[in-house]
Amino acid sequence: MKDNVRETHPAIENILSRIKTNSHSRILIFGNGCVGKLIYKTLRDAGLNEPVSFVDNNYQNLGVMSPSEASGISGALWIIGSEQFNDEMIRQAIQLGVDESDICCDLQLLTMIQRRIYLTVEYEIVDHCNLNCAGCLNFCQHAKPRFAVLDEFKLTFARYLRIVGEQLAWFGIMGGEPLLHPQVSEFLILSREMYQGKIILTTNGLLLQKMPSKFWKTCHNNRIDIIVSAYPVHLKYSKIVELADFHNVNIEIKSKSDAHAWSYISLTRGGGGAMQNRTSPLVRSSLAQK
Repeated sequence: MKDNVRETHPAIENILSRIKTNSHSRILIFGNGCVGKLIYKTLRDAGLNEPVSFVDNNYQNLGVMSPSEASGISGALWIIGSEQFNDEMIRQAIQLGVDESDICCDLQLLTMIQRRIYLTVEYEIVDHCNLNCAGCLNFCQHAKPRFAVLDEFKLTFARYLRIVGEQLAWFGIMGGEPLLHPQVSEFLILSREMYQGKIILTTNGLLLQKMPSKFWKTCHNNRIDIIVSAYPVHLKYSKIVELADFHNVNIEIKSKSDAHAWSYISLTRGGGGAMQNRTSPLVRSSLAQK
């Protein structure tokens, strides 16, 4: 670790001081989500040189270290990377034999990280929908069928990734109704090839039970999370959840009453507004302060 660290947040200074005082030779960030990654970036920017590994209970899908494997590493400082589950994570580490003095759960740090601005991007692969909601914010009931092109998506998303880099908290595929696109699986595969963070597919769910096994295998193999926007339609959401569980795919049912925490800025390569017939896919970016 560098001795001359530039002035930074007191919570970060406390962690760096603790690492130096206790001669920790390795840092384990417990939680490989957005918060954990921002902790890592913040520590590196502040001058941390010690090797860092991520630990997560979802280690098989994320390709990181399991808690039981990490518990066998001596001389490591465990940094809790979740404000919501910090108590459970501390208990788990202690149960695995980690000394409490080697666990750092700095609520000041977690609060500071949570207040950082998260950047997200959603890409509309279709404009049209199989519902006809009068109050649709995307005006999908007025949209003519349009199917995004893979090559154009690759070019647009690559340019965006070069701009935002590690600031991107998650990426989403949406519509219209994205499951209407015959190449939805190809878009998900390409998204994962280009971006290793959290990827979300947002759908109204009407077509999920009709999707072929290829779609579900794609979601599982590429760690795609599905969010179903629940509408007042006759749909057995419990069956959809069972289907996702069968294919080992993360799914969340969101009702209309759920708080929508993101404020969106629409970016188009053309100049048209939402009511116009767009000829290029719509990329939406959002800045949200948690």
